[in-house]
Amino acid sequence: STGTTATRHHTPQQPGVSSHTLGLRSTSKFHLIQYPNTMSAERLFYAILSSSYESVLMYLRDGVDPNKCADMKSINWISHNLVAKTTPTMPTTFTHVHAAVLNCFHNPVERRGKDQKAIPILRDLLSHGANAEAKASDFILHNIDITNEPRCPGQQMTPIDLAVYLRRNTGSRLRDEKIKILNSAITLLSRRESVRNSIGLPMAPVAEPVLEMWKSLLLSEGFSDVHFHCEDGTVLHAHRCVLAAASPYFRNYFEGPWGQLSDSEHANGVWNTANSAEVMRSVLAFMYIGKLPERGVLDSDPYSLLSVATEYGLDYLVKLSETSCIRKLDDDNAKDILQLADLHCSPRIKTACFEYIRNNPQVLTRSDMMALAGENKILWRELGEEITPPSKRSAKRARKS
Repeated sequence: STGTTATRHHTPQQPGVSSHTLGLRSTSKFHLIQYPNTMSAERLFYAILSSSYESVLMYLRDGVDPNKCADMKSINWISHNLVAKTTPTMPTTFTHVHAAVLNCFHNPVERRGKDQKAIPILRDLLSHGANAEAKASDFILHNIDITNEPRCPGQQMTPIDLAVYLRRNTGSRLRDEKIKILNSAITLLSRRESVRNSIGLPMAPVAEPVLEMWKSLLLSEGFSDVHFHCEDGTVLHAHRCVLAAASPYFRNYFEGPWGQLSDSEHANGVWNTANSAEVMRSVLAFMYIGKLPERGVLDSDPYSLLSVATEYGLDYLVKLSETSCIRKLDDDNAKDILQLADLHCSPRIKTACFEYIRNNPQVLTRSDMMALAGENKILWRELGEEITPPSKRSAKRARKS
């Protein structure tokens, strides 16, 4: 059967520490977890990986801090084939939200007649203030359906990074269910990200009248001094002071010799743009109220959004757009997204493209992908180097030397 079962075994207690050992049997091997009874962060961590929604909710309601990492100095093998590499001076930072994402991967369907609990667990963690952007380091995933060898996703992975990695590497077993639930997790985490500010910190509560004031300014013609003329003829109004505060691109422009908006290119505040009105509405909404329309451009056209966000220096909108681009990776668009990543110098998207092509080599036989060899020789050579196994790369370098 799928899922994880747990049995309790009595072990000698260490002096001054009340503890017990839990044996966790996964689909491939037997793991042991030891944690003190008194440490609630570890209890929450274990409850998440066991997909015990009732226990997770109980700990959260009892005031357990979802942002306090479990002390894993004595934990090496964790259920669901996760290895946390720790040392006394450098403990792992695998957070509760990362654990919830991993639980989505390993528990995508109902167990023993119970409703699927992985997404509710993730949702409740986020609603109780868990940081959706904390970065994990020093961990290895084992046996995630595609190989029997350890796979290390790399250091400094956010929960979304981990979810995208797992989605791309989902094997045949429960593939459809896992992809579906990981997509749900990514959507949930992305929406959580969209209400955070540009430096990735949780936003402070804003009084409703203040929020309504900023909403009333968004696209308002009153007192506006910048007018975006979009490709379809739509005119969107904005305010120079807001644009300068939100975007280094506009700040530098307005502080420069063209700052009076009186030059011939932007006379009377007219700002011609080749972008669609839908894209520009989303960008302005992000700059004014820090929020994107749900199911808008971020889902339908993240490529254009990435281009504008990169041009205007909206770093956090760039990250949201990158995540959406990576989610859309498939055989048909792998080349286009790889070229987009190269154009906008996005190592995050480029790495995802390399990994997707490495795991889906049939992409290389497509005529459009093969044409890349003549269109961009440097990118084609970089692709070849990245998808070549390390052992072969070493042998090739040895022959050259």
